[in-house]
Amino acid sequence: MLGIDHAEIGALIGKRWNFSPRMIKLIQHHHLRDESMMTDKEVAAVYLADCTCMMMGIGVGADGLSYRFKDQLMKIHGISHSDITGLMAEFGVNMHEVKILLNMD
Repeated sequence: MLGIDHAEIGALIGKRWNFSPRMIKLIQHHHLRDESMMTDKEVAAVYLADCTCMMMGIGVGADGLSYRFKDQLMKIHGISHSDITGLMAEFGVNMHEVKILLNMD
């Protein structure tokens, strides 16, 4: 409707709210549309976290299952698909334990 996506509008809001240039860059590039950002470790970490959350159904819309990790990014940073799978499994166990502690289960 606005002609820009939430990453772009988030960066504009960040500028307006005087976020640091680094934070604005992370917001603006968290979908990694500019592949030159692949070597930036912080941008890569935010991108991977975003994809992982979407794949786990956290903050997901109808397109959640269509997310994939960029293989080149994973090679650059030495991350394997089994690393991500392990992280997702560990998160699930930890969330279960949190729910038990909060009597939510």
